[in-house]
Amino acid sequence: MPTTTVTVPSRPTAGTPTPTVSAVPSATGAARHTRAIPAIVLVSYFMILLDDSIIFTALPKLHTAMRYSTTWLAWVQDCSRCAWSSRSR
Repeated sequence: MPTTTVTVPSRPTAGTPTPTVSAVPSATGAARHTRAIPAIVLVSYFMILLDDSIIFTALPKLHTAMRYSTTWLAWVQDCSRCAWSSRSR
């Protein structure tokens, strides 16, 4: 049966550099994430603003065409907000 020889490296001496593995992400990766977070927040706020502007534009037409009271108009606005909230999850 053939014999297999396994070589075990010796301990590094004082002058030998040792390879290190860092658990900290690189500076470019961290910078990319710090720039992405404000961009995501700004896009989210823009979507909320867009939804609100659509609702505020439609409310007077709903009031006249369907003869909704102000209470029902508040319900329309709240239901729209709930629908947008449930889409994000």
